[in-house]
Amino acid sequence: MNRNEEYELWKAERARTPIPADFADRVMAGIHATRRRTWRLLLQRLATACLRSRVLQAGVCVGFVAAWAFRLGGLMTVFLPTAMGY
Repeated sequence: MNRNEEYELWKAERARTPIPADFADRVMAGIHATRRRTWRLLLQRLATACLRSRVLQAGVCVGFVAAWAFRLGGLMTVFLPTAMGY
């Protein structure tokens, strides 16, 4: 028996194997799970890249300092007119 005959025999044996009733549902569930994992992995990699970026870290710090300055300025406008006598 040569390799082709062995292969054809194996294929014929595999073709006789009964297919479960929920086979298609399990395959589709696996495909959908893979898609969800792909998006989650992409978002995790993007977040990791952003957190390691020095430019982004500096931008976030500058944003927080600017927000703090505006908040402090708004607080000072409450007391400034009183101090100036208005």
